[in-house]
Amino acid sequence: MKVRLPATAVALPGALVAFWSLGLCVATAVGANPFWREQPVNISEAAALRDSASVVRSIARGADPFAPHTVRAGALFDRTVTLTPLEAAVAARRAEVVEAILSARPVDGMAWSRAQCLAASVPDEDIREVVTAHRPEGVAVDVDCAGYTRPW
Repeated sequence: MKVRLPATAVALPGALVAFWSLGLCVATAVGANPFWREQPVNISEAAALRDSASVVRSIARGADPFAPHTVRAGALFDRTVTLTPLEAAVAARRAEVVEAILSARPVDGMAWSRAQCLAASVPDEDIREVVTAHRPEGVAVDVDCAGYTRPW
């Protein structure tokens, strides 16, 4: 003897999945991510979190790569700090993010000198090489960093 399930019992799971999928599509269309919460980050936090693409996108949208921004506790240090994107990238020891920042727009002599002192303050040869490679014409290679202290 065969037992026949009612049509609604068979169709119900499929209908629930269809309605759930529709809800996810609507939530995504209005900008809400249904699976995880995405916190907005500023350009310095993006640099600290090793997100070169967000750094480049922010600069392309007009963000100043040499202006300081707050970096939340936990991104780099146990406390909140205020750093420029370049300082955050150096603190995170990410030469590729430093490259993205320095390549995004021309660097003047004063900004390059500060970058050179910052790079010299950390034990990372790759970062020093990237900064040196972006030296503007006419700026001396040797920079006097006496008295320079890292901002973190």
